[in-house]
Amino acid sequence: MRVRLLCIAMLALAVLASAVATVRVQHERRALFVELQRLERERDALRVHWGRLRLEHSKWSTHERVERIANEALDLVPPPQEAVVLVTPRERGASCTSPSWSPQRARTDARRPDLERREAERREAERRQVERRQVERRGARAV
Repeated sequence: MRVRLLCIAMLALAVLASAVATVRVQHERRALFVELQRLERERDALRVHWGRLRLEHSKWSTHERVERIANEALDLVPPPQEAVVLVTPRERGASCTSPSWSPQRARTDARRPDLERREAERREAERRQVERRQVERRGARAV
């Protein structure tokens, strides 16, 4: 009889422990679910904020706005057409810092009608020279 009572007491204790564990797990699950919902709301709010920031960025970076600020706040204006210089290097390695370059020379060179013809001739000569080197290399490999 004592053994039977001991078994019943142990079973009752096991059922009670199981019930307490079930309640604890359910409580933790509910707390985690509430946290998940809070984080999802925060994520949605951040997405809305990100969209607003993207719109604001696109609005602030428009060409018209930048030009207006340059004109109004910084007193910047486009240069007159005659002050614009088109620089086209005539030779490989030519630059604006070379002693032979000057804005006046660049303007007069741009106006010369034979400049394009000479540039085309120079390119053709370079192409022939490259082809000649390739033929020489092929011949050296064959020997």
